[in-house]
Amino acid sequence: MKLFLLLFGAAIIYSSEVLSKQERNVVNVAAYPTKLWKWKLIFFLIHGSFSDDIQTRIRAAMNEIASTTLTHNRPCIRFIERNGPNEFEQNYIYFQPSVGNKSCSSDVGMQGGQQDIFVDDTCWTKPQLMYHTLHALGLWDEHIRPDRDNFVTVHWDNIAEVNRNKFTKLTYESASLLGIPYDYTSLMHIGPYKYANDTNRPTLSVATPGMVIGQSIAMSANDVKKVQLHYHCGVDISHVPQPERLVDCSFERNICNMTNDPSASFNWTRSNTRRDHSNGQGYYVFAEATGNANEIARMVSPTLPPGGYCVIVAYSMSGNDTGRLEIVASDIDKSTVIQVISGRQVPAWEENKTNFISRLSWVLEISAYIGPSQTTGIAMDDVVVYRGPCL
Repeated sequence: MKLFLLLFGAAIIYSSEVLSKQERNVVNVAAYPTKLWKWKLIFFLIHGSFSDDIQTRIRAAMNEIASTTLTHNRPCIRFIERNGPNEFEQNYIYFQPSVGNKSCSSDVGMQGGQQDIFVDDTCWTKPQLMYHTLHALGLWDEHIRPDRDNFVTVHWDNIAEVNRNKFTKLTYESASLLGIPYDYTSLMHIGPYKYANDTNRPTLSVATPGMVIGQSIAMSANDVKKVQLHYHCGVDISHVPQPERLVDCSFERNICNMTNDPSASFNWTRSNTRRDHSNGQGYYVFAEATGNANEIARMVSPTLPPGGYCVIVAYSMSGNDTGRLEIVASDIDKSTVIQVISGRQVPAWEENKTNFISRLSWVLEISAYIGPSQTTGIAMDDVVVYRGPCL
């Protein structure tokens, strides 16, 4: 009887032939209405039609969940590639391409037998794959907790009837909170505009001013605790990595550590005259078109050290003119255009993620170019620069 360990970086993904009796740690299934995975083992298959890149992302998502939920250097849960039908591997998750209306979806908790996780090109970033895998482990969306009305407001008038079940609140009888407070920063928390009929208005707004919801970078410390407590592993978050954010500005109180470039034509200004990206009710910065035909507003970060980064910028461009948003990295030698977004845009918020590597110290410059007819204003929110690749 053998259990083989496969390493993917610091991975804890396993392949097995037969599990020894010592691995059969039966857990209490009463913590959630759905079943826990027996012996804290999640067998999996990946559909062969996925490219090597997508299969690598799926494995990376499982690996990050397993390694992040370690408890005192011991695995809490383990993902094991399924070899074939036997008494131990009859329940398993199966990553396969979306089909019809089964798109980017996963049941909550172990269902028994083959349990499908449907993914496609709209949800195969690592955080999105983690989100659907955490559903399969037994974690619900944060915004449907029984106590959610104390923390968020649901705007039912902006949600289509077909999507209203996605906001149905759980009861205390059907879900355990595990003693963990409501977590705006959870990977399991949807953003303020998710499932919106009118994407200029939120479906969720927060009760605590300034909180950002819908982050899609990594599991929060409370997400890790949920898995550990759900599977009775004890709690250990001492090793939980959090991306090092050198720039992180939602513009709720000020423009953070960024500055307006005095050499530009005019300034980005904070505004709350429309819905923001962070939570649907806060502040953002705006490059006003009126009176600024063919002019430029530029915001600059502090000097950042050399290295590899993910640059995230939320933006909204509205009007009939052709405006332009440029995201540029400048060092002592040159300026490198990271991204250019131009043309007539819909007013809904969009999010741009771009990888960038610099061998020299550099600054991030975000410029709004106003068109000749002064009819397209440009809004910006939730600027984040963190070390490492975009996930």
